[in-house]
Amino acid sequence: MTEPRGEDTGKGTDGLALAVLFARTPVEGNRWIDHRWEMVGLTLAGAETTATADHVLRSSPPLELHGDEAEGYLQNVLADEPSIFFMLRPDEAAEAAGESVPPLVAAVSASFHEAARWLDGGATVERLPLPAGWKEAIEGYGRANLKPPEEKRPKRRYAASGDRHERPGH
Repeated sequence: MTEPRGEDTGKGTDGLALAVLFARTPVEGNRWIDHRWEMVGLTLAGAETTATADHVLRSSPPLELHGDEAEGYLQNVLADEPSIFFMLRPDEAAEAAGESVPPLVAAVSASFHEAARWLDGGATVERLPLPAGWKEAIEGYGRANLKPPEEKRPKRRYAASGDRHERPGH
């Protein structure tokens, strides 16, 4: 698989077009649903993959790397299980027509921080292991774009009026 591309501009990168393979998994003992869709694989968009009735290939937005997410990329690739994160949304048009289809992939990221923001916003987020060779590329991009933390200046204890007398209770 091709490695994600990145520039050191901090603006972002050309995206890597991906497709996600979903498997239809039976659910037993549930009176409301008889199956669910689970992510089982990742491939480049346009690559030949055989899909069956129980396996469906869904296109996804491209994976883009952004310089301001460098810390999140590094946190991800240095974790025990580096991952690629997907924000999923139901395909409401297909569900309204009575079709059983896997969810739509709304966004893709390799940043822990971005995935956490999606979760905080109430989105459904799934992950797959990071493909071979991507860890090094993403880590290199993250290290090249990591900015040192800004130093905080100490707060002034009193107003800048020049009054330096001790005040009771302060």
